[in-house]
Amino acid sequence: MNITQTISEVIQLSKSRIAKDSAIVLSGNVFGAGLGFIATVLITRALGPAQFGLFSVALAVMTIASQFSDFGISTGLVRFASLYLQKDKLKADLMFKVSLKVKLIISISIFLIGFLVSPSLAIYVFKKPELMISLRLAFIGALGFSLVGYISATLQASQTIW
Repeated sequence: MNITQTISEVIQLSKSRIAKDSAIVLSGNVFGAGLGFIATVLITRALGPAQFGLFSVALAVMTIASQFSDFGISTGLVRFASLYLQKDKLKADLMFKVSLKVKLIISISIFLIGFLVSPSLAIYVFKKPELMISLRLAFIGALGFSLVGYISATLQASQTIW
């Protein structure tokens, strides 16, 4: 295989739909990570070391809670609904509806449990009563992340990136 043929194949690949969609997703991820970095720098400067520590704990709790609320639903939705959209639209629609209901049940359950146990977590686990409000906000954020994750998975499965 010579170099000109390899370059020609790379150029053809870069013009494909997969490459364009991948570039869109990658640029969105880079943009989101950049915004997260800027927000973290600003928050770090605005808060002192103690408050930033509390913020970090709440952020970690939010991340873990949002991961528990997914249970692989988003990955399964992208994988199987995209196949069914081509073969059986009714089955794909059913998959979207069922996954939304399951995701809502799990996410709302985790939110309610987390919201109710936040005082106990703050006092007995972290030994920081002032963390209670931050933990409650973290569980609200986890619910939001879970729903955004469903929307993202739905857009990916239906291949409507824009």
